[in-house]
Amino acid sequence: MIGIVRGPGRSYKDCLRTKKVEIDTDRAIEQHKIYAQTLSELGIDLVKLSPLEEFPDSCFVDDTAVIIGDMAIICRLKPDSRRGEEDEIGKVLMEYKEVFHIKRPAFLEGGDLIVTHDKVYIGKSGRSDDNGISQLRDILRESRDLIPVDIEVALHLKSVCTLIDEETLLIREGSGYKGIFKGFRFIEAPHEEECSANILSIHGRIIMPKGYPRTRERIMGIGYEVIEVDISEFEKGDGGVTCLSILF
Repeated sequence: MIGIVRGPGRSYKDCLRTKKVEIDTDRAIEQHKIYAQTLSELGIDLVKLSPLEEFPDSCFVDDTAVIIGDMAIICRLKPDSRRGEEDEIGKVLMEYKEVFHIKRPAFLEGGDLIVTHDKVYIGKSGRSDDNGISQLRDILRESRDLIPVDIEVALHLKSVCTLIDEETLLIREGSGYKGIFKGFRFIEAPHEEECSANILSIHGRIIMPKGYPRTRERIMGIGYEVIEVDISEFEKGDGGVTCLSILF
């Protein structure tokens, strides 16, 4: 498995965020190093891209592209301050996948997509719009069912739920989306631990943010080994563990 990561630059302290909280850039840089090391220890062959100081949010690479089978869909990010992050990502992915692009005036961000073997769930959020969904549908050409999900309670779909495996979904308690994900077994992230709904599943192990013991217990309760990583400085920027890498 290959992973693309980009460490935060000194400008990360100026990233977009919903809460006015101060970011410790030095700590963020150290946290990202440990995150990347964790991926490497799990057998991920990492492509490490240099920080982009002109793009404070560029460490959140997951938003820039989506991998679906043999295709890499290069996204079009909605915030003006982020457009351009995807350029280098596209060049890297050309070495591995057939590359497609979401084109203006559409918006689509990778944080809004959950991909299974036969379906793509796509959040219709403040960052991904109907035009982006339509372009993605044209690219997929019925290779997978595309299921839109209206998102009003979070930044992205993967802020609300993520895959533990092909049959199990970790989802925010009381989020109201269970009816959309028919056929899944659900593990709920408690209200007070809603940030823990964003996890990575790699080779049967779960990477989750540190500091959410109830969610950790629930995941371990269904037989998974859990690896906790401290991403507190990235949570301040509305990010989670999926946001910091592109895995394929």
